[in-house]
Amino acid sequence: ADILARVNLFLGPGSVQSLRIAQGPVKPLNLPAASTRGARRRIEPLDAAAEAELARSVEAAPDALKAALANLGRAVLSDEAKSRSPRGR
Repeated sequence: ADILARVNLFLGPGSVQSLRIAQGPVKPLNLPAASTRGARRRIEPLDAAAEAELARSVEAAPDALKAALANLGRAVLSDEAKSRSPRGR
């Protein structure tokens, strides 16, 4: 009853009337090897000014976090540049 209440809270009142739980072995998914890991897209390099600003913005971060934040920043700034370009996405 508690599970039904939570599911209906998420999906809306009366969305789920009953639940059947079956115990047994879980069958592995038959995925092709290429789709087991998401493909990484190529991030366009930033211009020198944007790269310098990004480096300044992450310089106070701990060393263990600095590279990850810089990579995230490059991806975000690259996406912003693409959305502003005339070709767009």
